[in-house]
Amino acid sequence: MSFLALAPWRDIDRLEVDEQSNIWTLLSNSSEVKSASMLVEYTSQGAVAKELVPRSLFPLHADEIQGNSAIGFVHMGYDADGLWFWLPGSTDFVTVPPKRTPPVTMKTGMPKEEPIESLISLVRESSGSLIGEFREGVRPQPSYYRWSPSTESWVRFKPGVCDGGWLIGTAGNEEVYLGHEGADICLFAAQ
Repeated sequence: MSFLALAPWRDIDRLEVDEQSNIWTLLSNSSEVKSASMLVEYTSQGAVAKELVPRSLFPLHADEIQGNSAIGFVHMGYDADGLWFWLPGSTDFVTVPPKRTPPVTMKTGMPKEEPIESLISLVRESSGSLIGEFREGVRPQPSYYRWSPSTESWVRFKPGVCDGGWLIGTAGNEEVYLGHEGADICLFAAQ
């Protein structure tokens, strides 16, 4: 176990910890004059290791990450393929490979089949595909889509018996859903 204090003046929107216990933070706004970066990596001792991803790459989010219940909120994760985050509104998907090579940015857009209201949850599979749980207008049931980096498109799917559950993560090659009744965990493996 460890305990660290990070710079209190940085407004952190999301936080992830990697396999070396380095701490990755996505900054909500550019209030710190000397930092024009969205992403700060700290060492396991809490010292700034690197600042990445210039805010200027994302004009919509240059001053502050835009997100609300209408368009969704920022999502972030860390896995074997490195750190990733998704920005609502602009739908930019950013990956930072483990060797800290230059970040890669792609636009995911939003699914076009139905009128999507907002993104509820987003996870990345070991294949590199994104799985999104979306709210469509007034429908009480969520809709699920898979975005492939190779086709750069969203495809709707139903997660079998997990349909209607909250998408909460991945475990290996399976998606993990939490049942609406609270305690039920459901695993779904895409074919």
